[in-house]
Amino acid sequence: MAHPNLAKRQKVCDLEGGLSIWRVHLDCLREQDKNARIMAPEKFERLAQNIKQSGRLESLPFTSNPNPESSDSEFMILSGHHRTRASRKAGLTEVYVLNDQTPLKRSDVVAKQLAHNSLNGYDDKQILAQLYQEIDDINAKIESGLTDLDIEIPKIDVKADPVMFDIDYELVNILFVERDFQRFKEVLELLSSDAHIYVADKADFDRFKDAAQKISSLHQVVNAAAIMARLLDIVHFYLVKRGEAEAGESWVPLATIFDGDSVPEAAAKVIQEAVDKMQADGNVGEKNRWQSLEFWAGDYLSGR
Repeated sequence: MAHPNLAKRQKVCDLEGGLSIWRVHLDCLREQDKNARIMAPEKFERLAQNIKQSGRLESLPFTSNPNPESSDSEFMILSGHHRTRASRKAGLTEVYVLNDQTPLKRSDVVAKQLAHNSLNGYDDKQILAQLYQEIDDINAKIESGLTDLDIEIPKIDVKADPVMFDIDYELVNILFVERDFQRFKEVLELLSSDAHIYVADKADFDRFKDAAQKISSLHQVVNAAAIMARLLDIVHFYLVKRGEAEAGESWVPLATIFDGDSVPEAAAKVIQEAVDKMQADGNVGEKNRWQSLEFWAGDYLSGR
């Protein structure tokens, strides 16, 4: 027994060449057993939303039915499988179709199906972008199914004469062993996403050189790689602490307390020995050696 909805069909008008437009129930439509055309899930969802919003299917499926007046005949879909499915998902029960009443052999059906799927033009990206910009309503832009990525205009390769800069510079080559190079990359990641720009003002080189000399003197190292590794440790420690401060704990550079970032070598040796002993005794840990200063200051203020 035929499905009762098969009888729900109405001819709207006749066209030339055996074509006619019909208003039919969705149950009158039959999909092809094989359909090579696919649609991304997000595009299908957008199509269904557009149909639901407008309440109609604005692009007619193309069908084949040599005997459309027969109430038990089906309209075989040649083009419009996704539109039909999206209409059903959008809640429609009836749609308009463009039907070919000419009797078709199986090979003719497949040929028309492939032709409608493959014989499509392509968009001029610049004109597409201009048309897209003319849409002044965000909902209408969403309805278009396009995104900024879809209308991205290809970059144009423009040739120009080379530009020469006469600048004063110092070239510094730094070689890292694997461990220190990984440390270097960690510091760059902590600095910023733009930290891979290795060009700086020459005045910064002089500051870098001064810092390297201080590290060499303070830590008694003369090897350039060891100096660089120590500089990385200091910068890494500072950036980590700054991150902790931004997370809620406030930190203050010692230079703001002592009006400088260094002490005489003899004093440094005494302080180093005392801090090492406090760590060995378990009074401070490896990551809070700075707290020895707090303990000393507390003892002094309490009179001990």
